[in-house]
Order: sequence, then C-alpha cells, then structure tokens
Amino acid sequence: MLSLRSVTFVLLTLFSKIAILLLMKSISNAFRALADPTRRQILQELKRGELSAGEITACFTISGPSISRHLSILKNADLISERQRGLSHTDCAAPPLETQGGMMRIAITGASGFVGGHLARQLASEGHELFLLARGVDRRDPSAIHLPRAHFVQVGLSDPAALAQAFAGCDAVAHCAGINREIGRQTFQRVHIEGTRNLVEAVRGAGVRKIALMSFLRARPNCGSPYHESKWAAEEIIRNCGLDYTIVKAGMVYGRGDHMLDHLSHSLHTLPFFATVGVREKPIRPLAVDDLVHILRAALVDGRLTRQTVAVTGAEELNLSEAAHRVAGVIGKRVLIVHAPIWFQYILAQCFEWTMQIPLVAKAQVRILAEGVTEPATPCDPLPPDLMPTRRFTEEQIRHGLPEPGPFGPRDLRCCARYGR
Repeated sequence: MLSLRSVTFVLLTLFSKIAILLLMKSISNAFRALADPTRRQILQELKRGELSAGEITACFTISGPSISRHLSILKNADLISERQRGLSHTDCAAPPLETQGGMMRIAITGASGFVGGHLARQLASEGHELFLLARGVDRRDPSAIHLPRAHFVQVGLSDPAALAQAFAGCDAVAHCAGINREIGRQTFQRVHIEGTRNLVEAVRGAGVRKIALMSFLRARPNCGSPYHESKWAAEEIIRNCGLDYTIVKAGMVYGRGDHMLDHLSHSLHTLPFFATVGVREKPIRPLAVDDLVHILRAALVDGRLTRQTVAVTGAEELNLSEAAHRVAGVIGKRVLIVHAPIWFQYILAQCFEWTMQIPLVAKAQVRILAEGVTEPATPCDPLPPDLMPTRRFTEEQIRHGLPEPGPFGPRDLRCCARYGR
C-alpha cells in the first residue's frame, strides 16, 4: 500500500511535468511569433512606450488588417498586452489575453451579402473587431466595409492559405457565403462544398475556436436539387470537422437588402400582378433577419448551441401570395394574384437567370417554394425558448425592410451590368 509520502511524490512529479509541458508550449508560441521580422519590429517600437493600434500601423507601410493579425499573434504568444491606454510590450509570461472589455475578433465570410452584412452591423455595434471577407463589395450597399473596427479582406473561398491568413487571431468565424444560382465558375460544388472544405482547413490552421454555418432549412441529401444537396454536404463537412460549431438552418429570411422584399416590391412597382409557385401554394414562415442575427450572435459571442444543428423559421405562417398582398398594401399598390403551375415558374426562372443580374426568381428558389418553407427536412436540435423568433410579418417589419421604391429596369439586366459599374 502506498504511503502518503509516495502519493505526494507522484502528484508533485505529475504536476511538474504538466507545468513543463505548458511552459514549453508557451516558449514554442513565442518563438513562432518572433520568427516574423515585422512582429520583431513591432516589439522594438513598443519597447519605447505604449502605442495604440493606429499608432503602430503608422510606423509601417503594410495595411491595417495585416498589422491587426500580427498584433493578435503577439498577444496569443503573451509577448504584448492590451490596456485601456494602448498596447505595451510584455517582458514576462502572463495568462492568455482577451480583447479589451471582453470583445472578440470575428471573421465573416459573405460579409458583403444580406445576412453577413446584418450580422456585421450587429457585432460592430457591440464593439467586436471584425474581419469581413468577400470576393468583392456589394455595390447595392457597401456600407458594411466602413463599420468601426472592421477590416475588409477581398478573398474568395478557393484559397485556404489566404483564408488562414485572414482568420489569424480570430476567435470565431461566421460562414455566411453562398449562392442560389450557378454562374460560370461559381457553382454549388465550388462555393458550398469545396469552399466550406477550404474554410475548415483554414480555420484549423489559424486556431479559430468556433464556426457558425448559415445553411438552409430544407437542405438534405439525395433530393435531386444541387442547391439543397450542396448545402447538406457543407453541413456534413462542418459536423465532421472536429471543431466547435453551430449550424443554423434558416428558412426564408427577409429584411433590408434581401431578395424577398426587394423583388416583391420592385415587381409590384413594375406589374400589377403576382404569380404563385404552384396552383396550390405551400406555406412559408418568413424569418426576420434580426431574429436570425440574434441566434448567430448567441452562437458566436455567447458560445451557445455548441455542436448543434438548429432549424429557424419565422413566428408566423402564411402563403407567399398573402405576403405579396401585405407588401402591396404597404407600398400603396393593388395586386392581382395569378395561380401559376410550377413548370411555368421553372421556365420563368431559367429566363430570369439568363437575363437578370439578380433573378426575380431562380430555379433553386422555385424548388424551395414548391415544397414549402415551414419545417426542416432532417432532424434538428431544439432551439432554446429565449432564441425563438418573435417578429411577425407585419406592416412595420415590411416597411423597415423595404428598398428604395421603383420598378425593375435596364440596370437589372446582365447585358447592362457594365454600365452600372
């Protein structure tokens, strides 16, 4: 039987080994951080006194986002510390540091799009530092890239190394990039599947702790729709990545800058009728983008919904024709509802995809509306009661999300796109 002295010796030996391993890891992180000449120069500048991030950036010729990533690496290696007055050099080991006031560094893919832009505005209003990733700036609403503490990074999903560089120092990534139609090299396979696979590789390389994926309510395998199947494949990549994640399977989302209110209002300003998808409509549950952002924020900032896949739909069920009536009432238009068969809508959708920059309706959207948007196609985890959407599709919500009034015109055609640049 072991004596108390023997047990004590074993425990002390174990604790010593753990302490040595932690120290070696800290030293290894410090050496990796010091391997870069720019980071060594930053430390030299900070030895002269405390500096703000802006003052450090002014000392170099590289961009602000690049300096921010260098600073994040130095902080993670405990070589600098952050205080109210600014950044300072750390001469001894210290516990891992968080951003000032508990703020986080969050990257958002598809940040120039509808959901990504709304999420960015909410997180920026709370003071978080953002890295906004997109292939380009949305000319319809470029305001997201000018948010406070936001750094715009023009990068696609095809380059894991560039993504890893953009994610360096981030605590979480919101993957909101996606397409609803295929154009040239922008296919469902390349964007939804290969892009998500590249993102996971980059997240692992950058040491990011959490991924939140924006998916679609009805995404599922083996259904004959490349859109639905590619969204499901992206979910499976995230679920099997070995990292903390939250997958949000959202239904039909509306708000300022969306497709639903934007296209409904412009079409009603153009023509006084609305064609249903199917002679007998299937219901939808319109989801306010603010309710969706509330859930994404809970996953990213509060660390909730760990390793969960949740389905999210709006608080009210109705047909799309009823939604068209409500929008028409808000904008002061009359609308005639025409009950059109689904095959007719597929023909229209193909014509719109050929001719319009943003189709009035895409083939994937016809499939979505033809089967209804009220419940998920696969089992999901329950959403906590305090995160359940509460906003109904009311006149106030519609008015809040409407774009500038006006009909469709030549500027909406693909052949005229070059004149709008």
